[in-house]
Amino acid sequence: SNFGTGSLLDDLIEFVYNGRNNRLVLIGDTAQLPPIGVDVSPALEADFLQVGYGMEIYEANLTDIMRQSEQSGILYNATRVREMIGAGSFAKLLLRVAGFPDIVRVSGGELLEELDQCYSSFGMDETMVICRSNKRANRFNEGIRARILYREDAFSSGDKIMIVKNNYFWGAEYDKVDFIANGDIATVEKVGKYKDLYGFHFVNTRLSIYGYEEEITAWVMLDTLTTEQPALSYEDYRRLYMAVEEDYMDVASKQKRFKKIQENEYYNALQIKFAYAVTCHKAQGGQWDAVFIDPGWQGEDSHDDEYWRSINREEKLRDAGLENAADKEKRDRRNRLKGVSSGYSSDPNYSPTINDEGEYHTIDGKNKQIQYQGSKEQQSDLNMIDEYSKTHP
Repeated sequence: SNFGTGSLLDDLIEFVYNGRNNRLVLIGDTAQLPPIGVDVSPALEADFLQVGYGMEIYEANLTDIMRQSEQSGILYNATRVREMIGAGSFAKLLLRVAGFPDIVRVSGGELLEELDQCYSSFGMDETMVICRSNKRANRFNEGIRARILYREDAFSSGDKIMIVKNNYFWGAEYDKVDFIANGDIATVEKVGKYKDLYGFHFVNTRLSIYGYEEEITAWVMLDTLTTEQPALSYEDYRRLYMAVEEDYMDVASKQKRFKKIQENEYYNALQIKFAYAVTCHKAQGGQWDAVFIDPGWQGEDSHDDEYWRSINREEKLRDAGLENAADKEKRDRRNRLKGVSSGYSSDPNYSPTINDEGEYHTIDGKNKQIQYQGSKEQQSDLNMIDEYSKTHP
């Protein structure tokens, strides 16, 4: 079920050098995420390319920063993080705040006011909180909805959401929507009827997805809104598959039954999370006028490259040491940042990335470079179906 040989680099090099007098230019950022399962990106390792493919390599490093001015605090701190990554040093990261025109420290007591001010000044679509984990993002989303937006319903019109799993079902009937990508952000324009089915909770919605010209109407799954998983877990996805299959047990042909399941609108419901706060992985490639960055507790599982991914695209940054009542005993261990980033597909440095779960994703719906075919996401889906088929012939 893999696309090509299963090795993108092998396929790319074979394709390029099948032609005459061709040259290949590979451009990347060594501080960004490498492919799943490896510590470095082979495509950016000259020694690997020389030995593995017998290629003659010309290598150069781009060092002049064009995004920020030389006085930028963003540039200073991002450079420190990059240097720590290069040196293999994972000591506790202390960001420098004082002395920069584009960094302002914000206390926990000022956080809600600052967020509210950014919503008023820049708009909700141009304000984002970036966190290290889904758990932290859930806490921020809950607090923002309750204490700034005063949303009492669990899900309502006007909510800002993110699609967290590629979906090829709901875009099929729209001329200008190829598919709905993992990482796309949308605004809920209208909330329709709710339905509890197959052990899950669904609601029919009309969505305006950033980057798309058409609004779409689709069923969304509410169960993924507040889970600490990136999307529906393997166990829950399998449970949903089994429950939907019960509706088609009168279909004798296993192949036809499988097709019926794949066409079920609830099985294809959009998996979503609130998008007032998102994780570092989901934020890659995004741009907003105001960004609050929440590094969380810098414990043994803290990695400098997460900070790099958070701050390297900023244009303005306000460092915020954020606390709330529940976090007071941890205040000596917390740092917060606030800033501005750039990087949609109009940005020449934009590229889609893969998160720790092996899923391709993008923040920008206009950039259609998502590759479901051959991805770990697709393989997981196929494995689940195969396993279920063996036990339910």
